[in-house]
Amino acid sequence: MRPFTLIPLILALGCPTADTGVPPEGDTDTDTDTDGDTDADTDTDPALFDGTWTGEAVVEVYERSLGLSGTCGGEASFVLDHAAEVPVIGEAACDFGQQPIAEYVPPLSFAFSGASAGENGFTGEVVTTAGYGEATDPWEGSISEDMLLVTWAGTVVYYHYTVDYEGSVSASR
Repeated sequence: MRPFTLIPLILALGCPTADTGVPPEGDTDTDTDTDGDTDADTDTDPALFDGTWTGEAVVEVYERSLGLSGTCGGEASFVLDHAAEVPVIGEAACDFGQQPIAEYVPPLSFAFSGASAGENGFTGEVVTTAGYGEATDPWEGSISEDMLLVTWAGTVVYYHYTVDYEGSVSASR
């Protein structure tokens, strides 16, 4: 085979071509494409979500030794600042009102810290406090233009009561 017929054969078999620097068809925006596709870009500017988000925390609780369960509710707030050292900071507190579990388990408080995890998600740690009992658990969240949703679960020991909980926050700005 002559060398001149080999070159067209190599090109026809798909040798890599040079990067022209032109975005793939359909990706015509000017930001950095982070979603790895070739369709119309849907990247979200992280600053879009910066600000204070407030809402309600709802926590389902079960105390193991007494077999008591209850739901506590209260206020929650989160501050998102994508440029900060800790981009997500939040807090929530709840009490049990007149529920029987309130005699044994004090009001709960939660301190959240975290960072971005993907385009519209967050993860981090939440410190749960029940009286002098304290526990650290993971949390995760998602966000849209008008809603921040956060969930977590864990166990905290207060005095000699072991309290399992599952919490959620729904917040807006």
